[in-house]
Amino acid sequence: MFKRLLLATLVLSAVMGGIFGTIITGIQQEMEAMSGFVPPPVPVEAGLVTTADWPEQTHAVGDLRAWQDSDIAAQINGEVEQILFKSGDFVKKDQVLVILDSEVEQAQLKRVQAQLKLAQLNYDRNLELRQNKVISQNQLDQFLTTLDEAKAQEQELKASISKKSLSAPFGGQMGLRTIDVGDYLKEGTLIANLQDLSQLYVDFTVPEQYASKIAQGMKVKVSLQSDDDNQAVVYGEVIARDSKLDLKTRNLKIRARLNNTDQRFVPGMFTNITVILAEQREVLTLPETAISYSSFGNTAYMVQQGEKGLIALPSFVKTGEHRNGKVEVISGLKAGDQIVLTGQMKLYPGVSVIVSENKASGEKAVGDTDQ
Repeated sequence: MFKRLLLATLVLSAVMGGIFGTIITGIQQEMEAMSGFVPPPVPVEAGLVTTADWPEQTHAVGDLRAWQDSDIAAQINGEVEQILFKSGDFVKKDQVLVILDSEVEQAQLKRVQAQLKLAQLNYDRNLELRQNKVISQNQLDQFLTTLDEAKAQEQELKASISKKSLSAPFGGQMGLRTIDVGDYLKEGTLIANLQDLSQLYVDFTVPEQYASKIAQGMKVKVSLQSDDDNQAVVYGEVIARDSKLDLKTRNLKIRARLNNTDQRFVPGMFTNITVILAEQREVLTLPETAISYSSFGNTAYMVQQGEKGLIALPSFVKTGEHRNGKVEVISGLKAGDQIVLTGQMKLYPGVSVIVSENKASGEKAVGDTDQ
């Protein structure tokens, strides 16, 4: 019995040893095969670091404002008799907008004019008497004073009557009216807003290092959202600069003007402003997609020739301004370097790559103010 058990154990051990030996041999063969495996090159798009002449510029933000803006308000108490405009109407300069009831003032004017006529007659008669030395100069002065008072009363009433008729101080578009016929208005009551939208202006600030470089007539690029939800760009010019820096921020306030003859834009729109300065400088550029940004530093993968083909090696780069999808390279690369434009997530130092498409990362753009 014991011999049979021993024999079975030996046979089983021999079988299991053969199985494990076969498995280990297979694993060793697979590892030997994998040790000689070379992964295929990673396809990437590449381009060259190039130079471009970028005009020196500075950026700011601001809000559009109407070239002329006025709140049309009652200048004197009175009841609304006529409204001669509709909300949103375009009006001309001196066009009558609202007429207040002036019946009482007209009656008072007639009475004062009658008194003025009598005062003039009395003065003329007594002037002849004074010339004939019939009355004293003091008596003539009294008649002259009465005449002057009547003239002043007439002017006062005419002024009050003229304020009963409200006109547009300049041409533009009326806002929403806030009154109706029959309303009694007190002095200062808002009737509607009037804005001249043919031109707009925007106020913005720039740091003090640009204060001496900005002058009247310089071009500015204003980017804003248009009514069709597309980014719109319009150009204007600097028309004024403040006489001093803000003592708290050390910024200089600038005012620029832009045309709005097609009435596309309205006051209050938020804008991004680029002031184009006179100087230009040569910079190294490459597409923004070529840069991998991280808290440890920005990197770009350079394509270089290795022992068995092209490889990708990371390089730390210092970047500057961004313009229209391009980024300025301050250090870390030089003109002519071939860099990976897309596909960096698949890369690691020394990986083999194959350039599927070669693109220029920048172009010579002397005086290109649209950058």
